[in-house]
Amino acid sequence: MKTIKFKCHETQEGEIIIGSHLFDDFENSLLIETLNSLNIEKFIIITDATISKLYLQTVLNFFSIISPVHFIVIDEKEESKTLQIVNYLCEHLTNLGLSKNSCLIALGGGVVGDITGFVASILFRGINFIQIPTSFLSQVDSSIGGKNGVNVNSYKNYIGTIYPASLVISDVAFLNSLSQEEFLNGIAELIKISILCDKDLFNYLKTNYQNIVKFQKENLIHIIKTGVELKNKFVEKDLNDASERKALNFGHTIGHAIETASNFSISHGFAVSIGMAYEIQLTSKLGITPNNIVEETLEVLKLYNLPYQLENNLLNKAIESIAFDKKKEQNKITMPIIKEIGKSNLEKVNIESFNLLK
Repeated sequence: MKTIKFKCHETQEGEIIIGSHLFDDFENSLLIETLNSLNIEKFIIITDATISKLYLQTVLNFFSIISPVHFIVIDEKEESKTLQIVNYLCEHLTNLGLSKNSCLIALGGGVVGDITGFVASILFRGINFIQIPTSFLSQVDSSIGGKNGVNVNSYKNYIGTIYPASLVISDVAFLNSLSQEEFLNGIAELIKISILCDKDLFNYLKTNYQNIVKFQKENLIHIIKTGVELKNKFVEKDLNDASERKALNFGHTIGHAIETASNFSISHGFAVSIGMAYEIQLTSKLGITPNNIVEETLEVLKLYNLPYQLENNLLNKAIESIAFDKKKEQNKITMPIIKEIGKSNLEKVNIESFNLLK
């Protein structure tokens, strides 16, 4: 079991625990000690229909030895991230007699984490919040850093807050039920952060490809821990996404536009994979990124059989929607520019420049 301490700002600290079969052992003294230190009066698990059939009972049994536990099951689809579901949860939760010392637990992937984190941030102006990510994408990325929210008129995360979980528990045993496609969604985010700031991780992902796609436990724990530590460095410096943390948007400007243009039929990780490919080609066309970096990026995406291009109609539709990107400032978007693998810097790019990709 690996433990990572993090600090979002002067008054808030947290912990990330990574391991295998963490909830199978009721004598897991470190995890129980950590949970007891939170002094929670009541736990409420929010999960989805798929995960509830697989892991809910195991997690319920574990948390019930500490405090009373309730659960709510919601839809796991991206389209369910609405203000309507937030209102439903808030009304349901008020009937459970919660207090400031109660705790919401997000048991699921990124959608469950986004919705639960948003509700936790507004209930009692902020209630205790724990993440138990069950997808690889949520373990390596979305459960870390506190970004959450809901979609409005198909625009992704248009309403939200930044509210980090005080505890994230990532159990790699939960990954055994994932499809290859779901797993690769998380790999895309790891490739992203390796290109941004860690050439060693980039090389590790390439040289250990066979073990990683076979879900070898030691390799998974290593890349999850490395990815989380790298992301936390950005979050600790810039919790509110005002400066350095914007680098983590590599692949996401076009990626989020692709999700919107496809009505979310293209998953987040796959959209980010395509977004990285196009964004790095764009900065190459602008004369900022060397051509060999484009080739290296496409090479690792192809190695993991990740998508890297779109049909023209969908690409054009995605580029048009960038004009509505919430990061836009005076017709420019701040983007990470890759100068070499493992090194990047932020620069402002005119939205019109994206037309070079058409």
